[in-house]
Amino acid sequence: MTGRSKAVRPKFRLIMLTAFILASVRPAYAQQPKKVPRIGYLTTRSGAGRGEKAFLQALQSLGYIEGQTIAKACPEQSRRVKIKK
Repeated sequence: MTGRSKAVRPKFRLIMLTAFILASVRPAYAQQPKKVPRIGYLTTRSGAGRGEKAFLQALQSLGYIEGQTIAKACPEQSRRVKIKK
């Protein structure tokens, strides 16, 4: 029996090691896309004034991109669009 028990030990160790490795593996999940913050602002004129330029420069320094993450709405432009329809 001593010869047989010595032969079983390496198999038992291999089985236990395999079971431990399989039990400790976690499934990999895909990274969720980050939500992109967007900013919209209203203006009363179509041209950019000094304050608006400073505001846009500050946003751009923070990583915002005009036309992608910064949206501008002007009442004059919306009236023109309504008239054209």
